[in-house]
Amino acid sequence: RPWRPAQRSCSWRLDGLAVSARLALARVARPLAAHPFPRAADGHPSRTVPDPFCAKAMKAITLTGFGGPEVLTLGEAPTPEPQPDDLLVRVRATALNRADTLQRRGRYPAPPGDSELLGLELAGEVAGWGRAVKGFRKGQRVFGLVGGGGYAEYALLDHQMVMPTPDGWSDAEAAAVPEVFFTANETVF
Repeated sequence: RPWRPAQRSCSWRLDGLAVSARLALARVARPLAAHPFPRAADGHPSRTVPDPFCAKAMKAITLTGFGGPEVLTLGEAPTPEPQPDDLLVRVRATALNRADTLQRRGRYPAPPGDSELLGLELAGEVAGWGRAVKGFRKGQRVFGLVGGGGYAEYALLDHQMVMPTPDGWSDAEAAAVPEVFFTANETVF
């Protein structure tokens, strides 16, 4: 598997004491010789190394450009890391709505700070959470609204936008509710 550029905390800088004990552990766990350092544009070795303790990349629907459905492809993206108010959800179902088609065509950008991946509503299981989140348990079935990222194996949701999936609802039914149903319900009633 080729080395990829550093993303978030999945790499460290290799200067001076910043190498840390984690690099020493990485040398024991997996020899660095098996992961040659990538070369920068100027031909010098890069000053970052992949973090062997970082979560693996996840499968996600990615865009090859803007346009019709033909720009959608199954690819990889970094698994998101929860911030203090985030819930990390393993996505089991997502929905398709007009905002997704507009974003796919480049006419509806993701809100600043949210995932650039498509998908505004989802259902799944709690996989983790930030330090300020309380009241959820790992494996709990939930659904909710996101600013982006629902078309992936994992997504981050603000814990205040998450609802427990009612007994008797499938993940597909729960994923269809947050954007379309709530909008229609608020508009009509």
